[in-house]
Amino acid sequence: MSEITVNEVIGTLSHDTNKPPLPLSIYAPSDGRKAAVGTPLTLADYYPRMELKKAESWDLCVSVIIPTYNRRDILLKCLQAITNQSAASSICEIIIVDDGSTDGTQQLIESFKAEIEMKYIYQVHKGPGAARNVGIREAKGDLILMIGDDIIATPKLLEEHLRVHSQKREENISVLGHIAWSPEIRVTPFMEYITGPGGQQFSYDHIKNARDVSYRFFYSSNISVRRKFLVENGLFDEDFPYAAHEDIELGYRLSKKGLRIVYCPAAIAYHLHYVTFDEFCSRQYKVGQSALLFARKHPELADSLGVLSAIKVWEQNQMLLPLYQSAISELEKLDLDILAHINQDKKPVSEYIRGLLYSLYGRTLSIHKAQGIFDAQTANNYATEVVVTRGQMPKCSIIIPVFNRVEFTKHCISQLLKYTQYNDYEIIVVENGSTDGTQRYLSSLGEKIKVHRNDDNLGFAKACNQGAKLASGQYLIFLNNDTIPQGKWLTEMIDLAKSDKEVGIVGSKLLYPNGRIQHAGIVFMENGLPVHIYRGAAADAPYVNQCREFRAVTGACLLIRRDLYQQVGGFDEAFLNGCEDVDLCLRVGELGKKVIYCPASEVIHFESVTPNRLEHYQENRKLFLTRWKDKICRDDLAYFAAD
Repeated sequence: MSEITVNEVIGTLSHDTNKPPLPLSIYAPSDGRKAAVGTPLTLADYYPRMELKKAESWDLCVSVIIPTYNRRDILLKCLQAITNQSAASSICEIIIVDDGSTDGTQQLIESFKAEIEMKYIYQVHKGPGAARNVGIREAKGDLILMIGDDIIATPKLLEEHLRVHSQKREENISVLGHIAWSPEIRVTPFMEYITGPGGQQFSYDHIKNARDVSYRFFYSSNISVRRKFLVENGLFDEDFPYAAHEDIELGYRLSKKGLRIVYCPAAIAYHLHYVTFDEFCSRQYKVGQSALLFARKHPELADSLGVLSAIKVWEQNQMLLPLYQSAISELEKLDLDILAHINQDKKPVSEYIRGLLYSLYGRTLSIHKAQGIFDAQTANNYATEVVVTRGQMPKCSIIIPVFNRVEFTKHCISQLLKYTQYNDYEIIVVENGSTDGTQRYLSSLGEKIKVHRNDDNLGFAKACNQGAKLASGQYLIFLNNDTIPQGKWLTEMIDLAKSDKEVGIVGSKLLYPNGRIQHAGIVFMENGLPVHIYRGAAADAPYVNQCREFRAVTGACLLIRRDLYQQVGGFDEAFLNGCEDVDLCLRVGELGKKVIYCPASEVIHFESVTPNRLEHYQENRKLFLTRWKDKICRDDLAYFAAD
């Protein structure tokens, strides 16, 4: 990466609007030293240590609107920057609208001293659009400049907005400034992607005509518009609860009233907000929910917002999310700076890796957005169906043993919380000494789940037994973390278990990500060992879609009454990650209880992604045969004959 001096930084703030903006993540301290990216900076590091030359007199006044919510420390830097401008302070006012902060923001504002007139307004948390509307209504300036509370203005930001508005006097003109990553944060390949080829955030590279910019670039983090035009033609729609699409939707409405956006790359501000891949995936989910609201208000935009294709995208790709996220996690561990010095076919290896990462980023973010749209479309229907058709159902305890592979655990739990069509259940996660961020993720879920932590990996059987001791449900459901439960999966299992008091265990239909059968019951071969019958069969084959009794089903998704589980003593901990589920089924069968395969309960299963899953295969096989070989007989042929 090349480095530049302070003089070159100052040069990017010239009046030449045709000059390209400062390259992302290339900065310099104010005294001409070479910049060290990713180090904490003070306000002086952002600005040249020189007397700011006050700009010429303007006949326009500016009201800067800053909505804020629980960003006290970053807001301080934002205020320090916006109150140290080349434009005269007498023509500016700052309006901070606190959207319900609880972190001491008000005390910060009260203690902040500045020459520019400042106004602080507090409101109950309603979202960024509602906060901006409050500020706009309170504003007195000719121009409204909107910035975010994580935006650090360069010294000439106000001057550049004023200059363009003074040259272009039409009431319908809006000036879009440029935003670059702050020099305080390390810019990752993912951050480069979303502001570059991905275009999900501040995608200035996609602007085709700087003199007539699309409404899609109405970015409320650095944009100015005449107050009169804004007030007369519409404010932010407060139905949008998130910082997602609320500004673009306003830009669209204003464009139909004649709004014209002009891009001024010299009006530079820095974005002091480190963005992680996981955080942005959550943001894209909200973008999807907001996109559906946007489309309902403006049906003519439904296709361009991705709403019409969302259901298809989600249903066809949801099972790929853990694979994509796992691949991204591994690729992000590579040092691209080192790989840039290694060539493959006359091309740096880093370029191949970066290209692969960009492809995976794009696919994953599009799926999360589609999921947000899908959920927003179906949530009400799901809730109604559960309450109306099922009534009071017994409480269930879903027990998930985990060891590493946090990306699968995240997806499994998120799907459970979003799609499980059941009224009364709890999630219990037994964490077997993971080292990959699993503990941090589980802590972030708060009271949504119960967590039992082990210092070491104690195996599937031990973890399941620990989870069962914490359970309060009438039924226990043991679920692998590399699964994606589908819709009515739990309701169908419970209905089947309740239909016959002799039913002891219920197992689900498990599908591979490609839609083929992974589990539809377990049979025994001549050598006495269990196998999955119909593995690899089509999911719609008649013989995998009939409710049948087997001697065993898989423990990847297995339901059993808690009192029966306690009666047989739970899983035998002598087995280590193998055969413990079949052993449990056989012991339940010895009590005269049925083990039933339930094809109406569907679960996607990635199968055996846990590290060292088969490490004890031989020991488990020997123990199982010693215990059961003389008690079981081959039964696979009987099922094939019945088919």
